[in-house]
Amino acid sequence: MNLFTFLLVVSSLCLSHNANVDAVDAINATISTEEDLELDWQLKLRNQIPVKTVKTNAGLYDCIDIYKQPALKHPQLQNHEIRMRPTFLPNGMVSKTSSSHKTATATLTSVDCPQGTVPIRRYKKENLIRAKSFSDSHVSNIHPMTKEYPGQHLAILRSTKLEPQRGIRATMSLNNPHPVDNTQASMAEMWVQSNVGDQMNGLQAGWI
Repeated sequence: MNLFTFLLVVSSLCLSHNANVDAVDAINATISTEEDLELDWQLKLRNQIPVKTVKTNAGLYDCIDIYKQPALKHPQLQNHEIRMRPTFLPNGMVSKTSSSHKTATATLTSVDCPQGTVPIRRYKKENLIRAKSFSDSHVSNIHPMTKEYPGQHLAILRSTKLEPQRGIRATMSLNNPHPVDNTQASMAEMWVQSNVGDQMNGLQAGWI
């Protein structure tokens, strides 16, 4: 089975967008018993017993033992050794800060977790439903701004090389987005995604 790995840099601007919210309600209303059990299983897998729980404006964060974090349940990470710093850098890879780099002025949510734990936002069932809805309507159906999708635009840069990828970088920004309500969002994100057959794993970072 071929391993297809690609890098995905997404900059999206979603305006006047009610479809995602409507889709969540629609999926929630028509969800089958089997799918509901699957969601419960995923919640149990993600929400571990915390050492400490921190309440913020962005929601609840659980401080999880670093060795019991959900990511380590992946079959390929069963014997993973956690290191706080890399012991080496692959040939041709350099750790540096761009000369144009500027410190972000946005105030980020601070979660004060004890040493030896990692902060993980507590999942709710609606979070999983919303993620599925977003994936179905945006990731699998990438499209430019058109009459069929008014107020939505996705710009994609994707590599098709099948060689190992050991790091990525991108310059992203959100500049003076117009006021939005809870049905709208502006995002600039960087994704690393790996597909094996119909199984997908991914990491993403950026601004929303």
